[in-house]
Parts: sequence; structure tokens; C-alpha cells
Amino acid sequence: MGGQGHAPHGAAPGVASRLAAWAGGLPGRLSGWPLLQQLGNLGQAPLSEAGLGPEAISARTQAVRSRLDEPGVEAVPTVCPYCAVGCGQLVYLKRGGPGQPDRVLSIEGDPRSPINQGTLCPKGAAAYQLHFNPTRWTTVKYRAPYSDRCEDRPLAWAMERIAELAKQTRDA
Repeated sequence: MGGQGHAPHGAAPGVASRLAAWAGGLPGRLSGWPLLQQLGNLGQAPLSEAGLGPEAISARTQAVRSRLDEPGVEAVPTVCPYCAVGCGQLVYLKRGGPGQPDRVLSIEGDPRSPINQGTLCPKGAAAYQLHFNPTRWTTVKYRAPYSDRCEDRPLAWAMERIAELAKQTRDA
């Protein structure tokens, strides 16, 4: 069962030595790859000498700054809205000035969450699109008692109305 390139448990000693010889020859086999030629003697020299140091980064790239490093950006912990797992998310907000709305810059997994430890599934990673979806409803449809049609009401009105009705139910 020990075909070429495989070393199953309990394989003959000759297979292990052939594997070691093959793996030892990898640097020679891969040295012709253009990427590795660009990087230089990776593994045999410090990163700065292997083409990965600061001199390998252009001035334009060095000037790029993350939007998350701007002043006024705040990471707000929240929970993913999709499934019942409850993965933690960090929503990066740029706080708006007086009369201006906050702006969502990014959504990523919360590394402090014991549930997802900073990872997100594809749905959680796409939560950013919920905020910017052009077909997203920003109002609620309200049908008054005895009316035959719905009217648009602001979301803030709906939240106040729900809170009011919940309080009436609790106080009754």
C-alpha cells in the first residue's frame, strides 16, 4: 500500500528514507519558481534580505492607511443577526457630527467572543451588505385599525410604538 509519495503507518523503512530525500530536494526543485527567485533565499536569510522587508514595499503602499485608524472610528461589539448561534461581531462606526448619521465602515468577527473567536461564516461576513442594500426597507408598513391600506411610517416611530404597547401589556 505504500505507493510513491505516501508513507502509511508501519511502512517499510525504505519508504521513509525516500520521502525524506524527496522533501530535502524541494528547495532545489522550487528554486526555479519566479516568486521564489523574487523573494531570494527565503529561510536562509532574514526577511529584510529575502525581499520581504520595508524596502520591498513602495512609498505609495506605505502611505496607505486603514479607514479604521481614522479619528472618530469606534468598534461597537454586537451579535450577528442571521442564525441563533450568536456569533460576536465588531461593527466599526465613524461617528457623524451633530445632525449627521453614523457611518458603518466595516464589520468583522469579534476575537473576544467565546463562540466564534473572531471568525464569521459567509452570511455573517456579508452582514455589512445588510446596511447598504439599496432595496433595504428603511420604513415600516403600518395599517391603522379599520383601514384597508398600509402607510409608510419611520422606523423610530415603530420602535416607540412597540415599546409603548409592550409597556401597556406589562402594566395591565
